[in-house]
Amino acid sequence: MDAYHLFLLLFGGFFIGIIGSMFGIGGGLFAVPLFHFGFGLDLHQSIAASLVGIVASSMMSAMAKVHLGVLSIRLSKVLEIPSITGAIFGSLVIGALPINLLKILFSVVGFSMAFNMLKNPFKIVLGKQVRKHYIPADTKGEFADHYRDPSNGKTVRFEAQNIKWAVPISLSAGFLSSILGIGGGIVNVPLITQLCKCPIKVASATSGYKLGITACAGSVVYFAKGYIVPDVTLTFSLGILAGSYLGMAILLRTKPILVELFFGLLLTAVTLKMVLSI
Repeated sequence: MDAYHLFLLLFGGFFIGIIGSMFGIGGGLFAVPLFHFGFGLDLHQSIAASLVGIVASSMMSAMAKVHLGVLSIRLSKVLEIPSITGAIFGSLVIGALPINLLKILFSVVGFSMAFNMLKNPFKIVLGKQVRKHYIPADTKGEFADHYRDPSNGKTVRFEAQNIKWAVPISLSAGFLSSILGIGGGIVNVPLITQLCKCPIKVASATSGYKLGITACAGSVVYFAKGYIVPDVTLTFSLGILAGSYLGMAILLRTKPILVELFFGLLLTAVTLKMVLSI
């Protein structure tokens, strides 16, 4: 690949790193089409390069998010195993299921999640009182945590709820992600905010961390099969590292209500794309 295309790839990785780090979606939703349609890689090579980029993005943003306390490692550890299990199961049964039925199911759930994400921003526009997604907590429970929000200088205290329901739903999220080829963060972030009652920034950080662990396992498999294209993967990873750092800084300094708004719009767009593909 010539220098011009490598520069474009570096810039693309930078942009995808910003979006992926801000919203905890990894970036595969944009990276795979970029590689496949924009640079002519076959689908397996595109997925492989995307997975390596997701690992780079996740590790870069996780280092700072752990330091600031916005990443809930305890919650991530509980949800990671069922999510991976669901993804593995989905890959095994993908040929035996009616894909359109699953797309309809995802569309219904997706629009519902997007509606709940966008309720607070719309209430602000209408001048109504906003209800927090998360439950403020001063307890010392197993899933109680806190972080300092640079956007307003306040300490946010929260405690993850409904863990017994979050585990099977996380398994379903991994399953849907594997079957439909969607980014797991599109399901993980609404799951952590709306069911586990965590702040949106915690949901984004935790989702990004989870995706990095999952993508690491997939990267090893694709590397063993020879699908890694060295110059493309390295250039993209450098771009996504820089973009992830900037995206993390933007996330921490952006008001939570704006993060909810942008993620809700992104989820709506992904769901509409799913509906149109039925």
